[in-house]
Amino acid sequence: MEILEICVSVTVVLTALGGLIVFSIVRTLNKSNDDLRLMIGELRDLIAEIRHDLKTSNERVHRLEGEVRELKYSSQKAHDRIDAFLKEAAAHERLGH
Repeated sequence: MEILEICVSVTVVLTALGGLIVFSIVRTLNKSNDDLRLMIGELRDLIAEIRHDLKTSNERVHRLEGEVRELKYSSQKAHDRIDAFLKEAAAHERLGH
């Protein structure tokens, strides 16, 4: 009978320790895991948003580069026309018109 009482006492103590471990450690780890999952989900959403913003910014930069090229071409053509006009005016002056 004494062995049975000792076994019951050991079982009760081990059960109490197991419950304490589950309550203090395992539940805390589970909560931490849940919090990490939420944070990872938020980070994924932020990364997707940043990628979208980056894509939009790149498209805008490419569009602006095209507009700059067009303006550069237009200004060069205007300079060429002005230079041609000045040459023509100088030629007229030489002829005495």
